[in-house]
Amino acid sequence: MLNNQTNPLKIFLWFGLLVLVVYLIMVGQSILMPLVIAIFIWYLLNAFAGTIQKLNIFGWHPPRILSFVIAFIILLVLIGLLVELIAINVAQVASEIPTYQAKFEDILNKVLKHLGLSKIPSVIKTDDIMHFGTAIFSSIASEVTSIFGMILTVILYVAFLLFEQGSFNKKLSALISDPDQQLKTRKTLDRVATNIRSFIWLKTLASVLAGVASYVILKIVGVEFASFWAVLIFFLNYIPYIGAIIGTVFPTFLALIQFGSFIPFIIVGVTMTAVHFFIGSVLEPWMYGRSLRLSPLVILITLAFWGSIWGLIGMIFSVPIMVIIMIICSAFPKTRPIAIILSKNGEIESFND
Repeated sequence: MLNNQTNPLKIFLWFGLLVLVVYLIMVGQSILMPLVIAIFIWYLLNAFAGTIQKLNIFGWHPPRILSFVIAFIILLVLIGLLVELIAINVAQVASEIPTYQAKFEDILNKVLKHLGLSKIPSVIKTDDIMHFGTAIFSSIASEVTSIFGMILTVILYVAFLLFEQGSFNKKLSALISDPDQQLKTRKTLDRVATNIRSFIWLKTLASVLAGVASYVILKIVGVEFASFWAVLIFFLNYIPYIGAIIGTVFPTFLALIQFGSFIPFIIVGVTMTAVHFFIGSVLEPWMYGRSLRLSPLVILITLAFWGSIWGLIGMIFSVPIMVIIMIICSAFPKTRPIAIILSKNGEIESFND
């Protein structure tokens, strides 16, 4: 009888906690967003530093501290290059918009002429079409630029995370006095951290591959601003489904407008679609394995949720956040059902061995 009375109360308390968490995420955006990015970079740095540490340079392996210093310096250089690249290209793309609009109207007139129409129908407003495309592009560029706008805060968070990670084991020893329980907990946390690092590292490598492949395609065809589109595609690759569509549509239509021919349009569209399909449907599932694959329904709900709260940045980090939650939930018996619900086919990482 007591359980029947307390169950509705527990449900109400859990629902209230969920509402509170969502509210805090929305209100604390300026603090939490840089922190989420910093944690992502922190895991990436650990994975990158681990790779550097494994290098065999004439029989010598770089020490752990030196590996972190090298990884951190490389990261800062890459961030500086990306900031400069995006700043220059956004201004150049904006200055070319009037030219693109004139070319777009010329292409549209040619198509209509083949259809037997002498002029563009009044229902087709090229200004509105270009304005819509420009608005989407500006929004995406602005969101990506805003990531770099908070870079000093992110670097500060990363520095403190790197400084604090050395004391994690000491804190764990202070919290758990039983040696056996302490060893079991440490092994579980280590496996959770390893899985998270592996996912972030592999996802980033897949995004780099998508950006590099797109750059090669656009450069061979001769599409303008190939390096800028490659960087944008790198970020968009973190967004399932939608990212691949946006990363393909914009460069493809730019090829059509730039050359005024359907041949470059078809080449860019087909090859970039093939690249995104291979990476998203073949390479990434093979790299991650079944235990790190989210349910498509969960992905769509997650994209909508984080996109409505944090915009494009929320969408970029939505899937990594949910995979991290799934990994953590799979490590503990009481939360394993949550991980199973989030997974694609019920197969999750086993921490029992």
